[in-house]
Amino acid sequence: MGDMGGRQNVGFCIPLSKRRQSSFRLGTAYRWRLVRFEACGYRFRLLLAFSLLKEQYRATLALEGDRDLTVLASYEFHGTHPGWHLLATCDDIKDVRPGVMIGPWQRRFPGLG
Repeated sequence: MGDMGGRQNVGFCIPLSKRRQSSFRLGTAYRWRLVRFEACGYRFRLLLAFSLLKEQYRATLALEGDRDLTVLASYEFHGTHPGWHLLATCDDIKDVRPGVMIGPWQRRFPGLG
């Protein structure tokens, strides 16, 4: 687990797809915590991460598969963008492509315009 306290943090890497050998990485500027839980017969991971230096905050929810993670939603703030926003799928979980962080199946709330 990551450290949300005052100690120096190490980088974070979560494998999105063992088949495609793709990963989501956070550098050492981030503090993070990974929560694993089960609900409705599924296994999930929730990544909570922030960097005060980069003015970035995120909570990302992913469904665990046998060899892949399927990212369902990410609630984010970037100091270079106006306000908090949610990137989430409106499709059935089975229709979301596993092993990919951002894709055309996601919608941004609120929208950009």
